[in-house]
Amino acid sequence: MPEKKTISWWIAIAAGVATVVTLFVTLQDRPKPFTFEDWATHANSICDQDAGAVSANVRSGNQDYQALVQDLQYGQPAQTDFAKFATDLGNAADGVRKTNGDLAAIPKPNSRQPDVRDALEELNRDQDSMARAADDLQNVDASDPSSIQSSMEQATIDEPDLSQVNQKLATMGVTHCFSV
Repeated sequence: MPEKKTISWWIAIAAGVATVVTLFVTLQDRPKPFTFEDWATHANSICDQDAGAVSANVRSGNQDYQALVQDLQYGQPAQTDFAKFATDLGNAADGVRKTNGDLAAIPKPNSRQPDVRDALEELNRDQDSMARAADDLQNVDASDPSSIQSSMEQATIDEPDLSQVNQKLATMGVTHCFSV
């Protein structure tokens, strides 16, 4: 019959080995911390999904704007021209809102949290500007020169500069979000 000391000794060894194995397994399954590079990878993926439509709507809105300016120089634009411009700008605003929401949903690494927050706030301001301009243009009276002038001036004032957001994002490794 084995001695009690021998059995106790084997139990202690088994408990020690079990503790080491449990600790090893626990540490191996622990997720790595979310890094700034991880954030940039996710952000670039979101931009790949969302920003193409935004850029297309902004480019179309810019073309609409140029056509309206030309029509104003040589005659009177139609109500439908303002509606098309408003629609393109509104669609761009909706796309920027979606992109901003998707980017905001990515966990922010502590190392660059203020930079990420600043870029998202700038993007939110741009979205608000586009939506405001779209609303103004939707309500323009094409037969009233003062209404046209007011709406066109507001559209120019509210015109977002997505290149500033692009510059901020580029400093964070997001290299292809909005091409306008």
